[in-house]
Amino acid sequence: MIEDGSLGEILSGFHGIPYADIQEIIPQLPNQTMLFQFQRDAQHIQQLDRRLRQAQASLGQQLTSWVMLQTGVPNDAPQRALQQAEQRLADL
Repeated sequence: MIEDGSLGEILSGFHGIPYADIQEIIPQLPNQTMLFQFQRDAQHIQQLDRRLRQAQASLGQQLTSWVMLQTGVPNDAPQRALQQAEQRLADL
């Protein structure tokens, strides 16, 4: 792919869509309305991706909390483990 700085390349790079996937489509757009629709659709894809990552992170936190509740592990277990390790080192 040759980077020519075309509008399609700039828009696709800005919206995180590979230019190679759309470089043949952009010149066929009949008017500016289609180009603006492309921008809206690309922004929508970005928003969906961001919401997906947020939902995955939230799910991970929920699962961690659920496992900690089921196993009886207190929320401060990592801090307690660190304190115990520090105490053992101090006792040497």
